[in-house]
Amino acid sequence: MQAINPVYIPRNHQIEAAIRAAEDHVDFSVFHELHEVLQNPYKQQEGKDRYSLPPEPDEVVLQTFCGT
Repeated sequence: MQAINPVYIPRNHQIEAAIRAAEDHVDFSVFHELHEVLQNPYKQQEGKDRYSLPPEPDEVVLQTFCGT
């Protein structure tokens, strides 16, 4: 199961946090850390548990927009 089910997936609330940090604060560190975690999504990574969790109530993204 671990070989076909990733531990980490790009969840909407994490993507939104990376976008907000980049656009609002010119801070790309959130994006870079998320990108790093997603390079090896099938392996549990020490200290990265928050990337496998669902959003907190205040992190829920109700709408997303496709840029294409």
